[in-house]
Amino acid sequence: MRAFDSDLTGVKRRFADLVDIGQFNDMMASFYQATGIPHGLIDVDNNVLSGIGWQDICSKFHRVCEASCQGCFESDRYIAAHLHDGSFIGYRCANGLMDYATPIIIDGEHVATIFLGQLLHEPPDRAFFKKQAERFGIDEKTYMAALDLVPIIPEAQVKSTMAFYSKLAGMLAQGGHDRLRHLEALDEVVLLNRGLTSRVEERTRELSLSNLSLLEEVEEHKQVEGLLQREHDFVQALIDSMPGIYYLLDSSGRFVLWNKNLETVLGCSGSEILGKSALVYIQSGDGSLIQEKIARVFTAGSAVVEAHLLTKSGEAIPYYFTGVRVILNGQPYLTGVGVDITERVRSAEALREKAEAVERSNAELEQFAYVASHDLREPLRMISSYVALLEKRYRDKLDKDAREFIAFASDGAKRMDHLVLDLLEYSRVGRSARPKTPHDSRHAVDEALVNLALVIEETKTEIQAPWKMPVVLAHGDELIRLFQNLIGNAIKYRHPERTPCIQIETKRQNDEWVFSISDNGIGIEEKFLDRIFLIFQRLHSRKDYDGTGIGLAVCKKIVEQHGGHIWVTSAPGKGSTFSFALPVIREK
Repeated sequence: MRAFDSDLTGVKRRFADLVDIGQFNDMMASFYQATGIPHGLIDVDNNVLSGIGWQDICSKFHRVCEASCQGCFESDRYIAAHLHDGSFIGYRCANGLMDYATPIIIDGEHVATIFLGQLLHEPPDRAFFKKQAERFGIDEKTYMAALDLVPIIPEAQVKSTMAFYSKLAGMLAQGGHDRLRHLEALDEVVLLNRGLTSRVEERTRELSLSNLSLLEEVEEHKQVEGLLQREHDFVQALIDSMPGIYYLLDSSGRFVLWNKNLETVLGCSGSEILGKSALVYIQSGDGSLIQEKIARVFTAGSAVVEAHLLTKSGEAIPYYFTGVRVILNGQPYLTGVGVDITERVRSAEALREKAEAVERSNAELEQFAYVASHDLREPLRMISSYVALLEKRYRDKLDKDAREFIAFASDGAKRMDHLVLDLLEYSRVGRSARPKTPHDSRHAVDEALVNLALVIEETKTEIQAPWKMPVVLAHGDELIRLFQNLIGNAIKYRHPERTPCIQIETKRQNDEWVFSISDNGIGIEEKFLDRIFLIFQRLHSRKDYDGTGIGLAVCKKIVEQHGGHIWVTSAPGKGSTFSFALPVIREK
């Protein structure tokens, strides 16, 4: 049983039962009249449902003569075997003609095929066909006369036509699918009607439920009527329901064909558009660009452009236009579509404005942090100086509590000064007006180790780093600070029961250099990994580890200012690995 046969009523359905073949014939007759391009519609039972422009050379000669029929059968078998290799299949038969086909699939089943057949891509080899007439025993004069009627269509135009036939096959498949659902609904109605009498007799006590069932059936009938109306409008909707606007221009850039959407957008009737130059409906400032692109289509074959469509009311609407050259009846035309990009243009402008606002806000914030940090240090120095003077002059006259209070004040002032210094350092990251230049990362590591030499010696820290490390685009002082903060952090949070060991490694991943600084320290619990790069975040008390909680935030800001990203992996009690990635310098 086929997918579209009724499993409720046992009715055998054909593809012709699912589509309006009459409407299809009318539409394709108009298409043939306009383009001279033939077609055939054949179902899987080899019933010819529609055919216009089929050539006598095939129907009256090749498929009649027993010897030439073998070439036809070979073509049929090849197309049937390769029909599903793509959206369409083309094949030159042994008799010298081209055949093209595209399948119609409904519910996963091949039900029919649209053919574009009996054509040539270029003028025929008349000697070949004369020999073929002699070989097949065919009257040469009538055979060659039939050959002269075979259309010559360039391969590019055939591919464009087959792309249209493929879309047409999809529309027929969708219409058939809708019709199939409609017939299935009718099957269900038939079955409901068959059982209605017995249900009334058997279930009179459930009269109200039966009434409800009848109402539901009425609603189903309304839905069926809606489906029928959709089927009626199918052909017209094929073109007019295309998204955006569609147009066909002659070699002078004048309108030949278009869809209803174009009339709606322009606010013009079809009679107003017919024969008019496309430039009439383009904003004057874009006219020369559109004229250039139209000319490019006819010379190069295709073009795309963004320009403003000018409506009858004077409104300019931004559109994205495409154009492709096609040959119809031997004449070049431009066919294409236009898509309204108003929202995209608005979004791009809004995004640009937001980016500028964020950039201004960040600059103002960094300037504020810099100024505030700088100005805060002066009163802190005054507090520290007077607290130290108070301790020096009155130490012998103060009791233990007073001296402890002074110590607290002095320590607080020092910590506040360190915090301000760190905040000042944080605000300075990325403020350099100097452009980034290539820097050897190994040199930056060496400078950082010199700055940390005292603490490295005191803690007997072992540090391993490759002699050769990549060159990256950076501000040299910030790259040194980055390595210094990460190495210093690894030393600070060393494990008390083992000698600190720090391993520095580099590797390339796609377009980034990845740097890793691994230690054997105390590690970090997983729940804290997301917050350690935030400013002022501390995981330990000051009595255990000093610091302000800004160091890793500075590292994150430096990396991001250089177009990279930073992360950490850790095992508590075993150690941590801080990694950051910076872009590879692109070769010019």
